[in-house]
Amino acid sequence: VRLADFGLSREFHHTNAMSRVGTLQWVAPEVLLGKSYNHTCDLWSFGVVCWELLTALIPFDGMSKSELVAKVAVEGLRLPPPTGAPMLLLQVMARCWAKPTKRPSIEKIHRQLVQALQVATPPEAAPSDRASGRGGTSGRFMTG
Repeated sequence: VRLADFGLSREFHHTNAMSRVGTLQWVAPEVLLGKSYNHTCDLWSFGVVCWELLTALIPFDGMSKSELVAKVAVEGLRLPPPTGAPMLLLQVMARCWAKPTKRPSIEKIHRQLVQALQVATPPEAAPSDRASGRGGTSGRFMTG
């Protein structure tokens, strides 16, 4: 499985690309600058999508193309950490927004996300508790 931004996806055996396509707010700095890029630009985009899911906001909203290039690609502007987001998710996003050679593999991101979910998800009630109605949802909802 390969994770890729729309417009930037390509066969994995190609190592670099030069075309400038994609939705600018989700595009990695190296692409904004017109530099050669590879699959690591998709990790940047993944970090932006994570931020968008946590905030329900459009990233870098209201910025023009020239502002995006100046602020994000040249000055190193990054999106603010979402309030209340788990630290592990904040770390994943920060790693996605590192310099291309420092970005983690998608396999490493997957392991970190699984870890974050395990920390954030309470263990299920024991099967005997579910059968007796003392734990879990057992398909019923409380009304009241």
